[in-house]
Amino acid sequence: GATANNFTNPVIYRVTAADSSTQDYTVTVIVAPANAKDLTSYAFLAADNAGLAADVIGTITGTTISLTVPFGTNVTALVASFATTGVSVRIGGTIQVSGTTANDFTNPVIYRVTAADSSTKNYTVTVTVALNPAKEITAYAFLAADNGGLGADVTGTITGNAISLTVPSGTNVTALVAAFSTTGASVTVGATPQVSGTTANNFTNPVTYRVTAADGSTRDYVVTVTVAAMTAKDLTSFGFLSANNPSLWTDVSGAIIGTTISLTVPFGTDVTILVATFSTTGASVTVAATPQTSDTTVNDFTNPVIYRVTAADGSTKDYTVTVTVASGTAKDLTAFSFLSVNNAGLAADVTGTITGTTISLTVPLGTDITALVATFSTTGVDVSVGGMTQVSSVTANDFTATVIYTVTADDGSTKNYTVTITFV
Repeated sequence: GATANNFTNPVIYRVTAADSSTQDYTVTVIVAPANAKDLTSYAFLAADNAGLAADVIGTITGTTISLTVPFGTNVTALVASFATTGVSVRIGGTIQVSGTTANDFTNPVIYRVTAADSSTKNYTVTVTVALNPAKEITAYAFLAADNGGLGADVTGTITGNAISLTVPSGTNVTALVAAFSTTGASVTVGATPQVSGTTANNFTNPVTYRVTAADGSTRDYVVTVTVAAMTAKDLTSFGFLSANNPSLWTDVSGAIIGTTISLTVPFGTDVTILVATFSTTGASVTVAATPQTSDTTVNDFTNPVIYRVTAADGSTKDYTVTVTVASGTAKDLTAFSFLSVNNAGLAADVTGTITGTTISLTVPLGTDITALVATFSTTGVDVSVGGMTQVSSVTANDFTATVIYTVTADDGSTKNYTVTITFV
């Protein structure tokens, strides 16, 4: 970076090692002829393109240059790094500077290289976006609405490539219909295409689901269904859905610890007429001898309520459900996510991580984040962004920059949450 030399003839560089041994390198410099006008290398470097995780090197064949960028890459403003034997490079009338000039590669782009003698040569650069490699099952369940033999929904637990579910004692597992979501292009069992909420399968033995990505790669998930024992009598989930409770504007999930279930509902909730949504491994559920139907039966939760679960063998287990009404100062965001059903650009739900007053979410690379609809729950009475009231599962916001959600409590006090989105 400092010493100049005359390269009219080959120059010999001698490198001396610490032990005084040497090695010579002969450097030969050739001056391109006046009519030279080649592009000798072409690439998109990650250092120049924020949307790229790694360099993408172009293949030059004659006057054709081809590159394949990862799925989700925004090709409308890519910066190319290139080397040329010519004196200038243009696209249309715009001078191109290697590592600086951005171009839209939605369609093939023609680079014109001009030689010292003013002759020119055109190169056509074609950029292909790789097909989506995503192939995950992101949610899996047996819904009561799709399976007449189930009294409540049964949600699967996904651990790596294994999906496990426990259905109530006596359930016929030979024709269960699964509801699932996937980031892949298709799902099959054997050679049979699977349609979420429609296709029935026999789960007497583990069933292998094959998810095929848009790029043709595959991933297998093994689904194992266990039928609860005759003695099974657990409540496995318990909550209040806003869809079933007019006084609730957000869903509330219960925390089950042993045989104690606790829930905190927003300030002002009428707890005298709440409808619970629950799932159980037992044969029946009652409250003071009154049969309970998930999503239907109304109870007064002013005081703790005892749910009795009866197993198929007649044994019972009691759960005490305690509902607490949030105080007038409550102003927390207790859940935050982007559901695929509300966001056409998402193939699967994205759940936020709430740490203090920071909420972080990771969406697939290429997702349009300028109009995402958030689904959230809060103990406050109002949620706003920039003074605009937010409606869970309805209001869209631009998350290109950090978004501040302000939660207002019943007493007028507020709490700010910062929502940040990253790409993967």
